[in-house]
Amino acid sequence: PDGRSGGAGQGAEGALRRGRGDEGRGDHPARRPQAKGGGHPPERGLRGARMLTVYRASAGAGKTHTLTGEYLKMLFGGNGQEGEATYRHILAVTFTNKATAEMKDRIVRDLYALASGGRSGHLEMLRAHLGGATETDVRTRARTLLVRMLHDYAAFNVSTIDHFFQQTLRAFVREIGLQGNYVVELDA
Repeated sequence: PDGRSGGAGQGAEGALRRGRGDEGRGDHPARRPQAKGGGHPPERGLRGARMLTVYRASAGAGKTHTLTGEYLKMLFGGNGQEGEATYRHILAVTFTNKATAEMKDRIVRDLYALASGGRSGHLEMLRAHLGGATETDVRTRARTLLVRMLHDYAAFNVSTIDHFFQQTLRAFVREIGLQGNYVVELDA
């Protein structure tokens, strides 16, 4: 644990970011994206694709289930859209290490359930998202995605916001004038 609030039993928020298109959302309160900063519309990228979606909900509202479903929709792509490498283009950010582990676990378990013929709470949503694809089509695609993701697990990017910013800082250490061996000190 990283000592931050937002763990089990507390409300928190999570965000998904995708480098390419992102459409669709359910009508459950935890599934309704809210723009940060007083209701401004979400940032849009090229071709009008949503670049950032923030979900806010209290504990037990189904955030992890919702974020897993949204991640899977991005991962599977859309009808006629190739999605088998999109996990490399999706960033899911949470506040705690526990939430990060739970999110990764939930995504892999759900992909495994789909790939192995097991029960998944996301099967029908994915069929609809893929334009009425058959169950066999979804399960076959899940198997392909799972194998590729597990063979390239380091590119499966679900992290804490702290880790994301540290990664970004280290990528630009020369540009901002820091030495590569800098140390972050936390005032507890």
